[in-house]
Order: sequence, then C-alpha cells, then structure tokens
Amino acid sequence: MTKFNTPENTKQKSLEYESRCIDCKACMKNCPMLDEFCESPKELLGRIGRDDSQALELPFSCSLCQYCARVCPKDIDFSALFHPMRAHIVNSGSITSKPLAKGLSVVGNHQRLSFSKAFASSFPKPGKKATTAFIPGCSLASYSPELVMSAHAYLQDKIGDVGLILQCCGKPTNSIGDTDKFIEYYSRLEKMVEEMSCDTIVTACQNCYKTIGKFSPHIKVTSLWEVMADLGLPERAVGIGSGIDSVFALHDPCPTRNVASIHDGAREIIRQLGLNMVEFKSNRSFTACCGQGGMIGLTNPKLGIRQMKKRASEGKDADYIITYCESCVEAMHSADAKSLHILDIIFGDKLEDRDLNQIRPGFAGKWLNRYRIKRLVDKLD
Repeated sequence: MTKFNTPENTKQKSLEYESRCIDCKACMKNCPMLDEFCESPKELLGRIGRDDSQALELPFSCSLCQYCARVCPKDIDFSALFHPMRAHIVNSGSITSKPLAKGLSVVGNHQRLSFSKAFASSFPKPGKKATTAFIPGCSLASYSPELVMSAHAYLQDKIGDVGLILQCCGKPTNSIGDTDKFIEYYSRLEKMVEEMSCDTIVTACQNCYKTIGKFSPHIKVTSLWEVMADLGLPERAVGIGSGIDSVFALHDPCPTRNVASIHDGAREIIRQLGLNMVEFKSNRSFTACCGQGGMIGLTNPKLGIRQMKKRASEGKDADYIITYCESCVEAMHSADAKSLHILDIIFGDKLEDRDLNQIRPGFAGKWLNRYRIKRLVDKLD
C-alpha cells in the first residue's frame, strides 16, 4: 500500500481529537469510509497522530460530508484532518498511486474544461448590471439546459432583474486539495459576479451554495428551494403531483446538511406539488452522503459505489428517490435506483403518463448540454 508522510500539524490535531474521543462510534453509522480503515475512530485518530506515514488512499476516501461532526458529542470533524492531508499530498507532488492519480486527473480535466470559454457565459453581458444572479451549477446545466432556462425565467417573473451565470464554483478542485488552483478558478467566478454588481446570488446547486457562502461572505447567498417555497411555485406546477400514485423518498444533499431553511424549503415545494413523499431514516442534518461527496466516486470508486448502493437501498420502499441536487440524482442512478430532480416535476409535462426516472444524457451528452446552454445564454438579450 502506497503511503505518504503525515504533516506534524495534522498529527497534533489528530492526537487532540483522540484525547476528546469517547469512542461511541456514532460517526461510523453513516460514514462511507471509517469501517474500511479502522475498528474504531479513536484507534484511527491515535494511529494518525503517532505514525509517521499513512495510506495514500486514506484522506481521499473521506466524502468530506461532515456527518461525523454532526453526530459527534465531542465536535470531532474528520474532514478537518483529511482535507489538509489532501492539500499536503497534492501540493507536495506525493501522488504515487496510479488509480488515485487517474481519478485526480479526471477531476483536473473536468475543471479545465469547466473553466474554459467554451462553457462559460453570463447574462446580462459585462457592463450591464443585475441585482440578483442565478447560478445553476455544472451538474444541472449538464443534465438539462431547458430546466436551467425555465428556472431562470421563473426567477425573472417572480423577482425581476435576475442575471444568469454559467461558471463552475471550483468545488471539485477545492475538494481534492488543490488549493492554489482553486483560488485561481474561484477568482473567475468572483469577477463575473463583480461585473454584474449583484448583491444576491440564488443557487440551484448545494455545493455552489456552500462554496460561495464561504468564500464570498460579503454577498447574500440563498437557494432556489428557499425562494420557490417562499414565493410559490409556477401556477401550472401547483398540485401537479396529486395525480401521481407513486411514492417519492426525499434525499437531502450533504453540503447543506446544516441549513434547515433549505430542508424546509424542499419539503414545502413537495407539499405544493402534491407529491406523496416519505422521509429517509437519515434525513435533514443527519442525511447520509450519496457517494459522490469529496470526489470519492473518482478517488476511491469502489468505496463510492458501495455508498451509493447503501444510500439507494435506504429508499427502496419508495418508487422513486427525489432530491434537489443533480449530482445526487446521478449517484442514485449509478446504484440502479429510479431517481429524479425536483425540477423534473416542477417543469415537467404529462407526469401521470410516463416513467419519471430521469433519462441520463451520458458523458458526451453532458458536455454537449453545457455547450448548448452556453449558446442559449449567449443569445439572451
């Protein structure tokens, strides 16, 4: 097993965590990785703190979902150990594992394309202003340009003077620990926001919500789900689900596990739609990662798929898994679970007459969709 030298500050933090840990193992219940690397969290913390080196795969197997921090009675957050480890490894060029290098290369290529001119656009154009900007996120844009444009049209109708920004927030780069590249990438998004002079950002992506909220604290960030719950759905969508006999299990994405207003907003939207919804046992702030968090689907694919299947199985009593994160929809599809995005219902047609399972566009199709929506936004006047 390939190893790396553990930084001293990480070792010290781990020993401090070890001294606080009561080994209740609450963190292991819904963590994708801990049972792969230890018998107990206290044992792992001691090992990280006392051994000079660790398995290279260890930090890249954490989904960074912070479930551990939510349930730990002693406020221990493994992501606070593993993310700095990732940064140390990436910045020191210590990636000697071919499978891991391959996964990181996929992330890097995705981000280079995402930040290229071929897929970035904004409305209104530079020099013109908007008080609010809608940032849909990469995953939703790659799935359905039509849903993005419909959501933007809704915001224009309800709020007015709403811009649209097609630009990645850089979260994948930050997740893998490439902090210098992330700062470079994020500055491009910041520039687009500054040129629009907006004071509020509405996101449809939970990673965008979390990233922008953290790195641009001077800007008000809200979610599309809070806005829709507050202002009401499009008239045609109210009660549209009442004629559907299917049962929908609602999955809460982990990046916004601590944002109760988003959880409430999603449930209010589903109430307005008239859907027959059931809860996952682990929901809201106690939600479990879908298996894509922290890029583990690429840095540790076996572990990622295992978590996807585990989470999907928890919704097996429902006909569909519904969520408000497109990456989570994709993860549930990878686990062979019927799943869809909440916007599929809000802006959908003839819902009673068809299978509601989301039709995935495939690898090439996703990039084609991102190019298509870039062209659509370029043409907005």
